[in-house]
Amino acid sequence: MMMMMMMMMMMMKMTSPPRLQGHDILRLAAARLSHTSPAAVGRQLSSAGRRMLSLESVSTVQGY
Repeated sequence: MMMMMMMMMMMMKMTSPPRLQGHDILRLAAARLSHTSPAAVGRQLSSAGRRMLSLESVSTVQGY
């Protein structure tokens, strides 16, 4: 999804990301997850959460 947004921004020469409405996000998520098992979604969310926590802990140590 982020890659699609970045490509759209480059094609439109946009400097800020387009504002998505809730229904747009749900539609994009449903399309992307239509062939994905719930277990795989859970693993991906867990992985993303671990990365976020890791980034937050690094920025706290560095004083940002």
